[in-house]
Parts: sequence; structure tokens; C-alpha cells
Amino acid sequence: MTCRASLLLLFLLAVPVAAEGAASQKSGSWSAPVVVVPAFADRETRLPVVTLDGHGNASAVWEVFSRGGTGYVGATADRQAGRGWTAPMQLAGGVAAQLARDRQGDLLAVWTDVAGISQRIRAAFRPRGGRWGAPVYVSPAGEQASVPKATLDARGRALVVWTGYSSASFTVESASRGTSGRWSRAVTVARGNSGDPDMAMDASGRALVVWDGQAGATRVASRSPSGNWTPPATLSSPNDQGHNPKVALNAAGTAIAVWMGAPPGQAAQTLEAAIRPAGGRFGSARVVTGEVTGMSKVALTAYGEAVVISSDRDVLYSNVRLPGGRFGSRQVLGNGFAPTVGVDARGDAIAVWTRSDGTNLFVHAARRLSRHTFGAGVDLAPVGPDCSLHRCLVGGEAALAVSPRGSAIAIWIVQPHPQQGFDSSVEAAEYAQP
Repeated sequence: MTCRASLLLLFLLAVPVAAEGAASQKSGSWSAPVVVVPAFADRETRLPVVTLDGHGNASAVWEVFSRGGTGYVGATADRQAGRGWTAPMQLAGGVAAQLARDRQGDLLAVWTDVAGISQRIRAAFRPRGGRWGAPVYVSPAGEQASVPKATLDARGRALVVWTGYSSASFTVESASRGTSGRWSRAVTVARGNSGDPDMAMDASGRALVVWDGQAGATRVASRSPSGNWTPPATLSSPNDQGHNPKVALNAAGTAIAVWMGAPPGQAAQTLEAAIRPAGGRFGSARVVTGEVTGMSKVALTAYGEAVVISSDRDVLYSNVRLPGGRFGSRQVLGNGFAPTVGVDARGDAIAVWTRSDGTNLFVHAARRLSRHTFGAGVDLAPVGPDCSLHRCLVGGEAALAVSPRGSAIAIWIVQPHPQQGFDSSVEAAEYAQP
């Protein structure tokens, strides 16, 4: 299993974007895009990730490939509330970087370090107001590790999960960092051709991990704040071929897992989900909506309202489950691909995706008030379609962070100079509450 990003330049039939909900949606506004890092010749930037706290402080990380011989390196930049972005700082070399932030402003960066045929997960920690510490290896030597995911709890305790490969078998593994700053040894969460994990952790350190298990089963395990993992359990129905699982968890302990599944006797993939009430266990898998063809993203509010974004033949949809209820009818968001979604403390959601009007491509955003539908969206920046003629989106999908107070930052990477090739810049736009 490998971690690779690809850009799909799609020319789509136009579908109307989401209309305003029945209730009046007092809306804030998105800023004009700003250049976080300008383009440099012979330097390719990819796969951005961004975090944002309740005070408006943001940090971003991405990977850079240089033709000058340095290969892949990581880079990070910060933006204090009310100020501009800092100049980027280089991290140790690697790909598939991820970034996590806690309430205090501590940061954790993880990535896959590639050296010849060796692949290991490395991590670096930065305390609030401090500097990045020396990166450490958290995965063991002698295996091929990839697809890291990272999170921090309210005390700054860290948890990292990844896919490991050795002895012709894939595993899901984890390592943790306590308040002392020491990393644990790697722990095997699941064996037997398991991989592609996703993870969520609450402020107290309770965590959930979902992954693709053996024979297409979608599996889950939970971790206590003290570090004990439960035995894996199966979420998907028997003989269901599931993949690309995602999980969300709120402070009350309510959780939702979603995945793309193919029930027995059915060729088409469906969007499926399992719900865990606070203090309970995951219920049976249920079909959320009919055929889906693209990866889904899920967000869960503090009140247990779940928002899922999925795609079917390059049309995006939203499905919402109210607390204690069922998923309602899906809402058409419009043409596009590569969606992401986040929620604030009040339960309002923001989604960002790459939109097509049938000819051109745009980074696009829409907002949804809790218990309403998504309102009309706004284009944040033109990003295509043809890199030989126009500035275009490169380096993977746009990234999004939503703060507890409802502000948001979207970040993406473009090739700004048509026909020059192999140069790219990092851009960002910010949503401010009214």
C-alpha cells in the first residue's frame, strides 16, 4: 500500500451548486487568496496540510521536491492571528507530511522518511512559542512504513498511526509520546494485511482507529488514555468489500465511521456508516446513500451531528445525520472532486473542494449552519483546467482547517506560470465570521 497523490483534471457537465437553505444564513466572508510561498524554478510543492486554533493562529506543512539534488524535504510556515505568513522553515526530508495541533498551540509534524528502499515514520514536536525539536524515528527499522496520521490531546500527548509492511504482510501500527517527551516503542494494532488507517482522538486521549482489514473488512480499534488498545472489531457487514474508511469522534464519546462498501451481490459501491453512541459500542453497518465513486470525508459536531461529503461520477453530495436519528436525503453540492469538510464548536460546517463549471476549475467553498443545508458557495481561486495554458492546481487537493470559533483557512498549491513547468506556489484564503 502506497501513499500517492494525483491530480485529476476533469471536464464535467455543469450541475447547479447548492442553494441557500430555508433559514437565513448570516455569512462571513472569504479573503482574497494570499501567496504563502512564491514559486521557485525547479521546485515542486505538494500535499499541503493546515491547522487553526480558536485564536486565529495557523500553521501549515507541505512537502517539496527539488531537482537540485535534495529530493523530498518538508516545509512549514506559521501565521499568527492578524499577521501575515512567516517564511517557510525546512524540516527533515520526507513525504506524506501530517500536522496536528492541541488547544495550547503545541504542534506535531509526522512524515515518511524515504532513504533508498527504506521507509520510516519520523516525528517532530514544537511546544507553543518554542522551536521544532529534532525529529525522531517512531517506526521500527526493517519495515516499510507509510501513510502516517497524527493527533494531539489537550495535554500535548501525541499518537501516530501508520501502515507497516514486512514479511510480505501489511500491519497497522502506532506509537505515542507522553508529557515527558519520550516516545513509546511501536505497537502493532492490527495484523494480517491491514492498512490505510484513519484516526481520531479526543481531548482526554481516547482514540479510535479504522482501517482496511483482511478480505475487504472495515475494522476498528479503540485506545484508552492510558495507552491500552482493544482487540480489533469488524464494522462492515459479512462479505462486504469495504475500503477508504474515515472516522470522527467528539468530546462526548460519540463516533462515526464511514467507508465505501460493496455489499454481497452488488457491483456498485455504496457509502456506508456505523455509529457509536457515547459510552456504547458501534452499531450495525448501514447504507447511507446509493452509488458512490469517490472518497468520502466526515466531520462530527459536539452535539453528535454528522456531516459526510461524498461523490458519484464527479458530482459532490452532502449527507447529514442529526443526533440520535438517521441520515437524511443527500444534498447536491455541485460538480467537483477532492472534497474536505470541518466543523466548529457550534456545529456549523465548511466544505472545500475543486469545482468545475464544465470548462474551468476553481477552489470552491460552501458553509452550512447546524441543522440546515449548505448555502451557496463561493469560488476562492481559479485553478485550471490546462497547465499548459493557465495557472492550475497541482500537488493534490486543497486542505482545510476550521477553528472552534468558526473561522477557517483553506490552502492549496498552484503552478502559476503556464508552460514553465515544475514550479509551484502555496496559496491560502481565510474565512472570517460576520
